[in-house]
Amino acid sequence: MKPYGSALWIILLAGQSGLWGQEKVASIAYDDSVKDFGKVMQGEMLEHVFGFSNRGSGTLEILGVEATCGCQTNTLSDTQILPGQSGRIEINVDTALLSGSIEETARVTTNDPRRRKVFFTIKADVQPEIRVSSPSVYFGDVPEGELAAREVTLTVAAGKSIEILSARSSEDGVAVKLEPVPESGGKTVRLIATHKGDGKFGYRTGSITVKTTSTLTPELSIYLFIRNLNR
Repeated sequence: MKPYGSALWIILLAGQSGLWGQEKVASIAYDDSVKDFGKVMQGEMLEHVFGFSNRGSGTLEILGVEATCGCQTNTLSDTQILPGQSGRIEINVDTALLSGSIEETARVTTNDPRRRKVFFTIKADVQPEIRVSSPSVYFGDVPEGELAAREVTLTVAAGKSIEILSARSSEDGVAVKLEPVPESGGKTVRLIATHKGDGKFGYRTGSITVKTTSTLTPELSIYLFIRNLNR
């Protein structure tokens, strides 16, 4: 009786393993997950469609899509992809408030047991409409009654009809003025900030506000730091 019982148990296990092997499972596949746009001008809308397919035996379910920033929108062709069928996700990135090297990623959650999370990424090097040579102006230990000057250049990107209108300092002790750079065709302007030492001890911070005719960046802010440890 014992051998017969053991054989029956083996047969039952084999049958159960066969049922397990027939379980239908989704499998997401894709060729590319990164799109690099290279250099782009600030304000451009970057758009790209990533394709994917279901190579599994079960229905592929897209359970959710998360963006890395508010500048990104995502559109799915469908949330359920049958075996052998394809889907796509369109990613749009608004570069109006971006600058420099960017990587914006859409994180896609699926029911694929091997790839619960899939990442599709857009890369670019966003060139600003107005390039500023330094994000800040720093004055340190200016003796009382003496003058110290610092300079920042602002350059309008080629092809952009933008004018630098004015500059204003939040610090009464710092005067600012704009001077066009000769032979730049009006594209480059020097911002000269002059600080008269007032004898005030310690650290102070402020900003220089530059106004322009750009609808994208009507104002630029340059940080202002004043350090005086003279006694």
